[in-house]
Amino acid sequence: MSESSRPDILFALYVREAAGITKLNLPAMMPEIPRLTAVDDPAALSAQWGRWWASVIEPELVVPRGPLELVPGTTHTVMVPARGAEQLRDVLERLAEPATEWSWRAKRTMGDREVTRARRGGLEVTTLVNGFADELGRPVHPFDLDVEVLPTVEPGLWWIGQQTIAVSVDLRDDPEAYVAALRPIVASLA
Repeated sequence: MSESSRPDILFALYVREAAGITKLNLPAMMPEIPRLTAVDDPAALSAQWGRWWASVIEPELVVPRGPLELVPGTTHTVMVPARGAEQLRDVLERLAEPATEWSWRAKRTMGDREVTRARRGGLEVTTLVNGFADELGRPVHPFDLDVEVLPTVEPGLWWIGQQTIAVSVDLRDDPEAYVAALRPIVASLA
């Protein structure tokens, strides 16, 4: 189980929100992200973003269907299909600067809060997993679970990939509520 606030994921979520894409069952990010004034084909953009998102969130599980191209103007390594992602490429180029700035600022904020949690002890997850081992009378089965801590406007926990969940920073900062939210997920994997 790993926990992070990856800048490439924050970048992708900025693009999602700025372009008005409604894929994913996630609340808005904070601070507020301004909307693009015009998107040519929202349905095509949404489909292209969804395919790109899968490769961002869990790149090890996605096999590209063709050659990829680097999107100019991005400081993250942003790759999109050479064909079939024209709407997305245009939006990524238009949003490269503000999305990069926002994602790194959000990453710094998440890092500051992580330091605060670490000073508090931060062993809630280890205690939870060890508790399941005790309950089961055996070690838990090995499992992969990636946790992305995100600056959402609402507290909560959401599945955002096959083995990835998003947790709001506010929920993550509340150890008891965080463990309660993780408990059924860890139980199903243990």
